[in-house]
Amino acid sequence: MAAQQSWTSGFWDCFSPGSTCALAYCCPCIIFGRTQELRKNPSAFPPTVNTDCLIFCGLMYLGVPCIYQALKREELRNQYNLEGTTAKDWLLSCCCGCCVLVQENKEVVHRNAIAAGTAPTAGYQAPPEKMNYQPQP
Repeated sequence: MAAQQSWTSGFWDCFSPGSTCALAYCCPCIIFGRTQELRKNPSAFPPTVNTDCLIFCGLMYLGVPCIYQALKREELRNQYNLEGTTAKDWLLSCCCGCCVLVQENKEVVHRNAIAAGTAPTAGYQAPPEKMNYQPQP
């Protein structure tokens, strides 16, 4: 079995980007549904409301969205071979669901960008050829 990979963003990096953070806080079912749809179909533009969104919303009404959230987090970890445990998935989902939603969304978006070849590179990248400066006349 291959070594588990690290998450591309930390658990407490949930305040950036602000739009994702706000959506996770105000409408968690929408970001949850979008993330799940992007996991299944990376090339699709996810709808605002889908089945995962409605299930999450129904569980929010009952006060237990962390059940479905923890199960889906485990699926995400297994799909991308990410570090973590089932117990940690449940603990994080039950104690800080908004941070979980943002971290999962950022992970899926980043993994899809890598697969599409559009992920930004980290750090300075030297130009492919040396720069040649001409002396000024």
